[in-house]
Amino acid sequence: QSIRRAVRSYRPDIIHAHDFTASLIGLIAAGHIPVISHIHQNPPWLKHINYKSFMFMLISVGAKKILTVSDSIVEECVFKNFLIKKNRVIGNPINISSIIEKSLEHEVVTEESCAYDLAFVGRLESEKNPLAFVKIVDDIKVLVKNVTAVMIGEGTEYLKCKNLIKELDLKDNIKLLGYLSNPYSVLRKCKVVCIPSKWEGFGLTAVEGLALGKPVVCSDVGGLKKIINDKVGKKCNTKEEYREEVSRLLLDQEYYNEKSNNAISYAKTF
Repeated sequence: QSIRRAVRSYRPDIIHAHDFTASLIGLIAAGHIPVISHIHQNPPWLKHINYKSFMFMLISVGAKKILTVSDSIVEECVFKNFLIKKNRVIGNPINISSIIEKSLEHEVVTEESCAYDLAFVGRLESEKNPLAFVKIVDDIKVLVKNVTAVMIGEGTEYLKCKNLIKELDLKDNIKLLGYLSNPYSVLRKCKVVCIPSKWEGFGLTAVEGLALGKPVVCSDVGGLKKIINDKVGKKCNTKEEYREEVSRLLLDQEYYNEKSNNAISYAKTF
């Protein structure tokens, strides 16, 4: 009702609705006003026939245009035939110079400015798979005894991560820094970015890591499929692949330097 009142009051020419729920509400409230549905996510349910994917199919029929942050969202959608003609891919905007500039801030030596081997940056939610990151560090510890890692972000799985770190005796290996308004100053001092997400719409953290010359090791899902390749990191499907790639990056300096240099130039393409 509040959205309908806002539409009647402001009488907009277009309603630009972000993600699934907002798109549905926007269409219900729009009347004859055209709605643009802007999708940033690529959840698993989108790939199968169920009530959620069916509702999105109805959204795609009613919307004037469907914007997505990567073509994988449409390619993997079970009802993609309803989206193709209306879809336009608009990737997330990346300001490389701003990322580099922010990474040079906060040079005061604090715990937050320490150097780390591995970095996880993102919401501590199930879809970002932060618990898998903790297990990856535990796996790497067998080969790189003093491996260090940092987790930047907050979310409902914070306590689960904290408890798992304690359970696996990784208190000296992993630091939970919570939310940081400027994560780039920490990211700049890390060696490798690890993104074990269950799904991704675009994969912004991957490009941010590449911009700072960090090889990215990630899951082979969503927008990450098109962002990461073997020249700048690796897409992994098993814990063995994560262990092999991360340990090699940490132990083989020549291998690391090659991917790091490639990452910087490759990031500019975004």
